[in-house]
Amino acid sequence: MTISPNRLRAIIINLESAVDRRRLMNAQLDWPGMPAHEFLAAIDGRRLDPEQRRAIYDEAAAIRHDRPLTAAEIGCAASHLAAYRHILEQNLPAALILEDDALLGHQFPQVLARILATLEPTHPQVILLSHVARYSAWRSRRLDRLHRLFRPYSAFGAHAYVITQAGARAMLATLQPIHTVADDWRHVMRSGRIDLQAVVPYPVGTIPAARDSQIGDDRFDLPRKRSALYRWLHKYLWMKLLFQIVAKPLLRLKKQESSW
Repeated sequence: MTISPNRLRAIIINLESAVDRRRLMNAQLDWPGMPAHEFLAAIDGRRLDPEQRRAIYDEAAAIRHDRPLTAAEIGCAASHLAAYRHILEQNLPAALILEDDALLGHQFPQVLARILATLEPTHPQVILLSHVARYSAWRSRRLDRLHRLFRPYSAFGAHAYVITQAGARAMLATLQPIHTVADDWRHVMRSGRIDLQAVVPYPVGTIPAARDSQIGDDRFDLPRKRSALYRWLHKYLWMKLLFQIVAKPLLRLKKQESSW
């Protein structure tokens, strides 16, 4: 079943206080050829009381996975989960999920139309439209003369992706209760529940104001599960030796520069 463009809805995650960002997203999407869009009120994790936080967040699981999450990270993850539930409640075959710092490239409408032709609502698919640092060149799929779909190897950011209805259901099963950040795509891939692909070159960047993250920088100060010895071995034994000699050629990994 091919999804027609008029059945795709863009869901924009936006804090109610971020009025300027809401105006920016309206300005980008109020054009012919763009999907119909709606705003989903983001959850501000800093405003959750302890009982509300415990209801959605498993801190013990987060520590086992990597590290505890900040209040803002919990809110961000909860907002994306709310978007997935909205897809199921509205019985949408697929949706375009955008955060309010997304910057749509001039080729975005054409690329999105090509992507829709590859989707199957009953297949758990997520297609990243944002920058991925590395991807595997095996079994790529051509979208147009310039863009192809690849399997991502390392990807961060959840500001732009397309997800099918089955994908929304699988993401809920993978990420509830909250125990990792919304853009932990490696964890999503390892779950085996979701067919994750990425568009290269990427058609959606971020606005300059995205550097002033609403999540904050305090997450970098949190203690991590992995020891200093583990991090040293990962950096020198894995990244500088085994990754370069074995993984990179075996997986045919390519690096994508962040161009905009």
